Amino acid sequence: MLEPVLFPVVQGIHGSEFPGQGEMIAKVLDVYGTLLTRTGRTFSQSPPSVIHKIDPEYTEQARAAGIQGTVVLMAVIDETGHPRNIKVTRSLGLGLDQKAVEAVKQWAFKRGQKDGVPVPVTCTLEINFRLPRQVE
Repeated sequence: MLEPVLFPVVQGIHGSEFPGQGEMIAKVLDVYGTLLTRTGRTFSQSPPSVIHKIDPEYTEQARAAGIQGTVVLMAVIDETGHPRNIKVTRSLGLGLDQKAVEAVKQWAFKRGQKDGVPVPVTCTLEINFRLPRQVE
Protein backbone atom coordinates (compact mmCIF):
# COMPACT_ATOMS: atom_id res chain seq x y z
CA MET A 1 0.00 0.00 0.00
CA LEU A 2 1.28 3.47 -0.83
CA GLU A 3 2.16 5.84 1.98
CA PRO A 4 -0.75 8.23 2.65
CA VAL A 5 1.31 11.26 1.56
CA LEU A 6 2.39 9.62 -1.72
CA PHE A 7 -1.02 8.34 -2.79
CA PRO A 8 -2.49 11.77 -3.71
CA VAL A 9 0.65 12.62 -5.71
CA VAL A 10 0.40 9.43 -7.78
CA GLN A 11 -3.37 9.82 -8.19
CA GLY A 12 -2.89 13.43 -9.34
CA ILE A 13 -0.36 12.41 -11.98
CA HIS A 14 -2.41 9.39 -13.06
CA GLY A 15 -5.58 11.49 -13.42
CA SER A 16 -3.88 14.15 -15.53
CA GLU A 17 -3.95 14.29 -19.31
CA PHE A 18 -0.35 15.29 -20.04
CA PRO A 19 1.86 13.03 -22.21
CA GLY A 20 4.22 10.76 -20.31
CA GLN A 21 2.12 10.42 -17.17
CA GLY A 22 3.18 6.78 -16.76
CA GLU A 23 6.87 7.68 -16.96
CA MET A 24 6.31 10.46 -14.42
CA ILE A 25 4.65 8.01 -12.00
CA ALA A 26 7.59 5.62 -12.48
CA LYS A 27 10.05 8.43 -11.64
CA VAL A 28 8.10 9.43 -8.52
CA LEU A 29 8.03 5.81 -7.38
CA ASP A 30 11.77 5.41 -8.13
CA VAL A 31 12.49 8.32 -5.81
CA TYR A 32 10.14 6.80 -3.24
CA GLY A 33 11.98 3.47 -3.56
CA THR A 34 15.33 5.18 -2.98
CA LEU A 35 13.98 6.83 0.16
CA LEU A 36 12.64 3.51 1.44
CA THR A 37 15.98 1.82 0.79
CA ARG A 38 17.87 4.53 2.67
CA THR A 39 15.55 4.20 5.64
CA GLY A 40 15.63 0.39 5.62
CA ARG A 41 12.01 -0.05 4.56
CA THR A 42 10.80 -2.32 1.77
CA PHE A 43 9.46 -1.50 -1.69
CA SER A 44 7.63 -4.08 -3.78
CA GLN A 45 8.13 -4.41 -7.54
CA SER A 46 6.79 -6.87 -10.07
CA PRO A 47 7.81 -7.07 -13.72
CA PRO A 48 5.31 -7.62 -16.52
CA SER A 49 4.67 -11.21 -17.60
CA VAL A 50 3.08 -12.63 -20.74
CA ILE A 51 -0.52 -13.81 -20.30
CA HIS A 52 -1.50 -14.13 -23.98
CA LYS A 53 0.96 -14.89 -26.77
CA ILE A 54 0.57 -15.17 -30.55
CA ASP A 55 3.29 -17.03 -32.45
CA PRO A 56 4.67 -15.15 -35.46
CA GLU A 57 4.20 -16.46 -38.98
CA TYR A 58 7.11 -17.36 -41.24
CA THR A 59 7.45 -15.48 -44.50
CA GLU A 60 7.73 -17.57 -47.67
CA GLN A 61 11.10 -15.95 -48.48
CA ALA A 62 12.55 -16.90 -45.08
CA ARG A 63 11.13 -20.42 -45.29
CA ALA A 64 12.59 -20.93 -48.79
CA ALA A 65 15.98 -19.62 -47.63
CA GLY A 66 15.90 -21.86 -44.53
CA ILE A 67 16.37 -18.89 -42.19
CA GLN A 68 16.13 -19.70 -38.47
CA GLY A 69 17.09 -17.68 -35.43
CA THR A 70 15.90 -15.06 -32.98
CA VAL A 71 14.57 -11.56 -33.52
CA VAL A 72 15.19 -9.41 -30.45
CA LEU A 73 12.72 -6.61 -29.75
CA MET A 74 12.68 -3.79 -27.21
CA ALA A 75 9.22 -2.71 -26.06
CA VAL A 76 7.52 -0.70 -23.35
CA ILE A 77 4.77 -2.64 -21.60
CA ASP A 78 2.35 0.12 -20.61
CA GLU A 79 0.19 0.45 -17.49
CA THR A 80 -2.60 -1.55 -19.14
CA GLY A 81 -0.35 -4.48 -20.11
CA HIS A 82 -0.08 -3.65 -23.82
CA PRO A 83 3.23 -3.48 -25.70
CA ARG A 84 4.13 -0.04 -27.13
CA ASN A 85 7.12 1.54 -28.89
CA ILE A 86 8.28 -1.82 -30.27
CA LYS A 87 11.73 -1.64 -31.86
CA VAL A 88 13.91 -4.32 -33.48
CA THR A 89 17.31 -4.57 -31.77
CA ARG A 90 18.50 -7.74 -33.53
CA SER A 91 17.25 -8.55 -37.01
CA LEU A 92 16.87 -11.73 -39.06
CA GLY A 93 15.62 -10.04 -42.23
CA LEU A 94 13.48 -11.50 -45.03
CA GLY A 95 10.34 -10.11 -43.38
CA LEU A 96 10.76 -11.99 -40.09
CA ASP A 97 11.39 -8.80 -38.12
CA GLN A 98 8.04 -7.36 -39.22
CA LYS A 99 6.28 -10.67 -38.47
CA ALA A 100 7.78 -10.63 -34.95
CA VAL A 101 6.56 -7.06 -34.36
CA GLU A 102 3.08 -7.90 -35.70
CA ALA A 103 2.84 -10.90 -33.34
CA VAL A 104 4.01 -8.99 -30.25
CA LYS A 105 1.49 -6.20 -30.91
CA GLN A 106 -1.19 -8.85 -30.22
CA TRP A 107 0.36 -10.07 -26.96
CA ALA A 108 -1.13 -9.22 -23.56
CA PHE A 109 0.88 -8.86 -20.37
CA LYS A 110 0.18 -8.83 -16.68
CA ARG A 111 1.22 -5.24 -16.07
CA GLY A 112 4.35 -4.29 -14.16
CA GLN A 113 3.87 -2.65 -10.80
CA LYS A 114 5.83 -0.68 -8.24
CA ASP A 115 4.36 -0.79 -4.75
CA GLY A 116 0.98 -1.79 -6.15
CA VAL A 117 0.81 0.96 -8.78
CA PRO A 118 0.84 -0.04 -12.49
CA VAL A 119 3.86 1.47 -14.28
CA PRO A 120 5.31 1.22 -17.79
CA VAL A 121 8.30 -1.13 -18.01
CA THR A 122 10.84 -1.39 -20.82
CA CYS A 123 11.76 -4.98 -21.61
CA THR A 124 13.58 -7.13 -24.12
CA LEU A 125 11.59 -9.80 -25.96
CA GLU A 126 13.16 -12.69 -27.88
CA ILE A 127 11.06 -14.08 -30.73
CA ASN A 128 12.32 -17.43 -32.01
CA PHE A 129 11.87 -18.66 -35.56
CA ARG A 130 12.47 -22.40 -36.04
CA LEU A 131 11.65 -24.49 -39.07
CA PRO A 132 10.32 -28.01 -38.51
CA ARG A 133 12.85 -30.75 -39.10
CA GLN A 134 12.69 -32.40 -42.49
CA VAL A 135 11.94 -36.14 -42.36
CA GLU A 136 14.21 -38.07 -44.70
